[in-house]
Amino acid sequence: MASLKSMQEQDRLQGYEQLKKKTEGYYQSSVGLGDYKPFAAARGSFAERNKRGNMVRLRNTAGRIDRRKLRFIVEEAEKHQVDMVHFATCQTVQFHHLQPDQVISLLEDIVDNGYETYGTGGDYPRNIMCSPLSGVDPDEVMNVLPYAEAAAQYLVETVDDPDMPRKLKTAFSGDRENMTHATYRDLGFAATDEGTFDIYAAGGLGPNPAFGVQVGQDVKPVECLYYVQAMMNTFRKYGNTGNKRRARTRYMVEALGGDEAFRQAFLQELAAVRNALQLEFGPEIVSPVKKEGDGTSPQTHWRIQPQKQQGLYSVLYHPVGGCPRLSVLRSLSTALDSMDGVELRTSPDQSVYIINLTGREADLIARITEADTARSLFET
Repeated sequence: MASLKSMQEQDRLQGYEQLKKKTEGYYQSSVGLGDYKPFAAARGSFAERNKRGNMVRLRNTAGRIDRRKLRFIVEEAEKHQVDMVHFATCQTVQFHHLQPDQVISLLEDIVDNGYETYGTGGDYPRNIMCSPLSGVDPDEVMNVLPYAEAAAQYLVETVDDPDMPRKLKTAFSGDRENMTHATYRDLGFAATDEGTFDIYAAGGLGPNPAFGVQVGQDVKPVECLYYVQAMMNTFRKYGNTGNKRRARTRYMVEALGGDEAFRQAFLQELAAVRNALQLEFGPEIVSPVKKEGDGTSPQTHWRIQPQKQQGLYSVLYHPVGGCPRLSVLRSLSTALDSMDGVELRTSPDQSVYIINLTGREADLIARITEADTARSLFET
């Protein structure tokens, strides 16, 4: 008998096959936008205005791009002649202005290479966000990356469950600047100095923005999945599933009568989840950086910062408008091929940090990205 996971994968592959037909139909005007948009968005492709083309969004948990993934992004952009790659505010990577044959071919390559676009748009849990310098920031409150990745895996496995909140946006913040705005998300985990989480729910930055309601204080990080499931259960019970415009978690607060009423409703569901499920996971998932410096120091540069790991550095790269030049991405990819342990971390402000660099490597990466880096708030 096939496992649930394999059955889900088969369903998703069939969905991509249907997307091919619908995409062709949309551009031939035999499929209307109302029919095409939700089906395509669920699979990570979005029709741009006036049929200018489609965008494809690549799932990118916690903003991590390793060397293999960067090479894939560059090669696919070159292969399909993509004229715009975009680092999005949700820490994902987007390919823009694609024609129907490009959309279909790109999606096939993404699936064949083990990457995912499914559930990156539409009424699905969105990319899990995470402080971009988690694990390497000398000033961070806590390394929240392992917990963000655990939550992402859990949500991906439940992404097709019925009556999910629309666009469930979850963020983990371990830095003192709260770069992911965890206190303003559908579900936000803000690290404390005690190595725990304060947890906020039913916030949002879209229409009718709202600060999240605190539903957890000093929560052990290994218990975060209980809150993820409780958020989904609370929405299923109290969310407005009949009105798409109000089928977001933040509207539950008003419907239930205010912050305290929502908090109590959430805590009731949390207690039921704790009683019914075992969702704690062990700290062994935490993986430290396995690279050491080589004794070299970089030149003084405003975009190069030391990491908490002695002898290692990160380089800030903020392409203008979050849209990097493909030639720079190609040069980055080529350089990173000979650098062990280096990866990119995209940020909610559309910048990128290249981390785990020796001093000599940091100088090289700073030079490669120099001409493509924004130098003012306007350019960013």
